[in-house]
Amino acid sequence: MSGMIYPQIFLAFGILGIPSQNAIFWKKNQTDDKEAFLAFRSLLIIADSEGDHNGPQEVNWKVHAELKRRYNISQKIEEEDAEVPVKQYEIFSIIASTLERTRHYLDRMTVSDFVKECCNQSYNLTTRQVYVDQFGVLRSLIVAKRLGPSGLFESVITCNLVTGNVDLLETFNWFGLTTLPGEIDHCGLNGENCLTTREPELINIRIPIICIILVLLTALGTFFVRRMTLQNRLADLVLRDIRLEEPETYRMGSQPRVTKLLDQLERAGFYGETPVYVQEFSTNTGVQRVAQNLALVDGLVAVSRARHPFIAEFYGISFNRTSSSLVFERPLKGPLHSVIRANEMIYDFDVRMQIMNAMILALHFIHTSDLSYHGAFSNEVCLINDRYVLRVTHAGFLRLLNLFRDEDSFRSCCRTSADKAAIIEQYRGDDIRNLGVILADMFNIDPYVKKELQFESTNTIHRKIHEMVARCLESESHARPTATDLKRWLTTIRVPKKNFVELLLDRLEKHSASLEETVQSRTEALLDETRKVDDLLREILPSAIITKLRNHEPIIAEIFDSVTIMFSDIPAFGLIVAQSEPLEVIDFLNHLHTAFDRVVAQFDAYKVETINDSYVVASGLPVRNGNRHAMAICQLAQQLLRAGAAVHIPAWGSVTICPRIGINSGFIAAGVAGTRAPRYCLFGDTMNTASRMESHGAANKIHVSSSTYELVKEARSRTKDAELNHLVFKARGLVSIKGKGLVNTFWLSSSAANDQQMAV
Repeated sequence: MSGMIYPQIFLAFGILGIPSQNAIFWKKNQTDDKEAFLAFRSLLIIADSEGDHNGPQEVNWKVHAELKRRYNISQKIEEEDAEVPVKQYEIFSIIASTLERTRHYLDRMTVSDFVKECCNQSYNLTTRQVYVDQFGVLRSLIVAKRLGPSGLFESVITCNLVTGNVDLLETFNWFGLTTLPGEIDHCGLNGENCLTTREPELINIRIPIICIILVLLTALGTFFVRRMTLQNRLADLVLRDIRLEEPETYRMGSQPRVTKLLDQLERAGFYGETPVYVQEFSTNTGVQRVAQNLALVDGLVAVSRARHPFIAEFYGISFNRTSSSLVFERPLKGPLHSVIRANEMIYDFDVRMQIMNAMILALHFIHTSDLSYHGAFSNEVCLINDRYVLRVTHAGFLRLLNLFRDEDSFRSCCRTSADKAAIIEQYRGDDIRNLGVILADMFNIDPYVKKELQFESTNTIHRKIHEMVARCLESESHARPTATDLKRWLTTIRVPKKNFVELLLDRLEKHSASLEETVQSRTEALLDETRKVDDLLREILPSAIITKLRNHEPIIAEIFDSVTIMFSDIPAFGLIVAQSEPLEVIDFLNHLHTAFDRVVAQFDAYKVETINDSYVVASGLPVRNGNRHAMAICQLAQQLLRAGAAVHIPAWGSVTICPRIGINSGFIAAGVAGTRAPRYCLFGDTMNTASRMESHGAANKIHVSSSTYELVKEARSRTKDAELNHLVFKARGLVSIKGKGLVNTFWLSSSAANDQQMAV
């Protein structure tokens, strides 16, 4: 700075004291302070008096004294905000003055009217004279300040907005001039704008300028050559004839999105016969606009050159009439987590280690290549192709998206190499953390549980994986391992040497062996359940009928020429029901019929049905047994009398049951009736006659028809079976049977007569 005096006037304007003299630092306690003082003497600061006016000294002291007395608030007068209490005092004074002026019609005024009364008025306050304009702004003196001899800015001119007076506060001496200062000369204050005075300087800078021009020309030439090269490479990446699918056919998975970046990865299609993901990233963007963005073209070329066994390929860029899209390889098996959950047995620990190895190698390649980072690494971009190989898709997508959608913002935050490196490291740290999330889910690891508690075994590999996952999930990015550290860590664990397909074949063999064991155990369980079902069915239908049903053979009603039917009931059942509780009756019938069922199972007979106390048994159907059915039913009837005598009614003490049994032989028609709860039903006059034998019989006796008697007599004459000697028949005589008239019947007893018991 030269020591010249500038007679021109330089002005600085402000409101509410800003800028003020305190914002202009002309004095730095250096050797050129004197020249700076003379230069700043040419400056006038024009502003209102708000910045340094605190009112008359006595008013100021009174206000602060009241603050101290009433509210115990102490404040120094010279503090920056010491004028606040005085300003509040001024506002209240204006309101009080307005109230005094409008007191006669105040009750008819609204708040808006009162505010308008305050405006466009001058007020002679104790502190100063002010004017409130139509907008309610408080106007005070306008002051012009100049740097004085003391080194401080002092007021030299004041302007009263109320009265319009302009006052000079001192004898105004502007560097001894008697006229107004002139304008700045066209050559500048020091002639710096004229060539004659700057010719030596221009000569000294010609050579550097020429050198700079040469450098710029070289750079421009390199730029245009590189631009043409990139545009030629871009032409090789432009794809055509992309066919899109409907959204419902290619959802990437049902898991929640890890990053909002993938919210739009919902378009899939085919490039020729190759399945692809199509990401629409810009509308109304053509080839020319993309070609002009060299950074984007460079990024597209870098992504297309990324080749790795575990990274899905980037095929290129597609343009249509309304938008442009990026095209990536689409592995068909789907997201990794979905494939693993659907095949838990195949994807065992060794296979998952192989997948972990593939993920780490893919991430290491991305971080050490021109891609620098993935940016959206998650479960959603780790997919399995049709060869069951891991493919990390959308590598470089975030970088291209930044260049396309937010180019200005992205470049502004990466102006320096240090800033760019910091952002890349942040993205890499996020990739490592997302890798930890994937591995924690894949190996069922809770990183917040100590490994000593999570793994009871001493498996070293498990512990190493747990430690690595915990490091990847550290909250601080610098505490996480790098991709290079993870690749080096892989050499410390035993990763299976077999490839992915070989491991899957091993798993399939193990799965096949396990499946055979499972099938065998399930088959045995099925056979056991089938036996239980057969046993239950035999209680409902005859075995021969069950066999036909299982073989899907038609069940046709049959005619049986000779069958023996037995009816049994309890003559005193009505009395039992009347004198017993319902649950006691049910319990009694259960014991009685269970005892009868055990007896029937020992003979060639079929239990037809039970209705209340009635018990019906047949022999000679559905499997014919010649004429042995009469003998079998008679022997069965004798055993049922003994079984009934063993059944007691708890409430009746030692009283026993005396069944009444009727037997008849003859012609029967039989078949299955119904499909829900089917029954094997018998029809014919033989059934009616057997029922009449039972109803016309007596308690604890067996009433036999003449047809049954003749069959037993005939069987006894043909065989010498000793069991038939126990069958003793006694003629009862003629008995009147409904629908039959008088018929000859017999009583059946045993040669070894039972002890006489009390009958009901």
